[in-house]
Amino acid sequence: MITVRIEKESYGSFIARNEGKIIFTDYVLPGELCKLRITEEKKDFAFAELAEVLEPSIKRIKPDCPNFMKCGGCDYLHTDYQTELELKKNIIMDSIKRIGRFDISLEIKTYSSERCGYRSRCSVKSNGNQTGFYGKKTNTIIPFPAQGCILLDDAINKFILNNRITKDCRISKDASGKVSNTYSDEIIENELNFIYNHSSEGFFQSNRFLRSKMLELVIDQSAGFTQAIDLGCGCGFFTIPLSTKMKITGIDISKESITSAKKNNIANGTNALFIQCDMDSIPDRLKSADLVITDPPRAGMNTKTREIIKKIRPDKIIYVSCNPSTWARDAGDLIKSGFKLESIDLIDMFPGTMHIELISAFTYGK
Repeated sequence: MITVRIEKESYGSFIARNEGKIIFTDYVLPGELCKLRITEEKKDFAFAELAEVLEPSIKRIKPDCPNFMKCGGCDYLHTDYQTELELKKNIIMDSIKRIGRFDISLEIKTYSSERCGYRSRCSVKSNGNQTGFYGKKTNTIIPFPAQGCILLDDAINKFILNNRITKDCRISKDASGKVSNTYSDEIIENELNFIYNHSSEGFFQSNRFLRSKMLELVIDQSAGFTQAIDLGCGCGFFTIPLSTKMKITGIDISKESITSAKKNNIANGTNALFIQCDMDSIPDRLKSADLVITDPPRAGMNTKTREIIKKIRPDKIIYVSCNPSTWARDAGDLIKSGFKLESIDLIDMFPGTMHIELISAFTYGK
């Protein structure tokens, strides 16, 4: 056991120091004096769990969920939502300085909505007797509380509480209000009057309140361009609307996503092109694009992908990221190659959790 003062927030945890060693822990706030229990120790750092808050922050509140600190879903319910957003902005700035190694004078604009009830899909775990989510960093099922999960849409909570679920499943609510609990059903969404078909297992943004805002931000950033590539296009979330304004090709490694994207192209009467391939395998005929949109997984863009984009040298890159650490690494590389960071938007798609979604724009030669 150690007693430490919490120093600052970091991506996925909080940081304290003890005898010169960095300590990573959860469910605390900067400035708090806490008693921690070391759970794993390395040469230069250690992981610890919270044992007791000796001097709480004035920003600490009582969590709205009885499963907080047991279930692995939420990270910030012990503070108010405005403080959560400030923590996330600080994490982005820290990632820029520490990982990207560049300076900015830009304001990080923030877009947010309801903190609760926003999720229109989730992966539920069941062992036949208990149904819930995994505990943090474990495969232990933490049963749902009586009122359900506060992050989930009410219809999904009612479905979970009123049906016996005996195995792991994906539960989704679509645009019509239909709730599905299989991994094979097709989900139909409607954002800005565009239709999106996707499998319940395929990727689609889960925040029902902010999906359209995310779409609007990317559409606004894309104005004035004529030829684009959309890397990591999924079911065509950005590609389909942008195809009404420019010539655009969506690329994704997932065969299932490309199948859905082509179906959506027909359903919307649009004229996008979709190709199944990895981000780092862009066909030569597409390398004259003046706009590149990239929405990579958490690992960010690999070196080969970044090199291809730098050779294409588009007038603009719109980078949608779900990981500020890998985004900062990629952004630093692009800036060293002559691109300029023009804007950063924090769009909080995952309130209550550690996850950070951002939309950034880079221009070349301006």
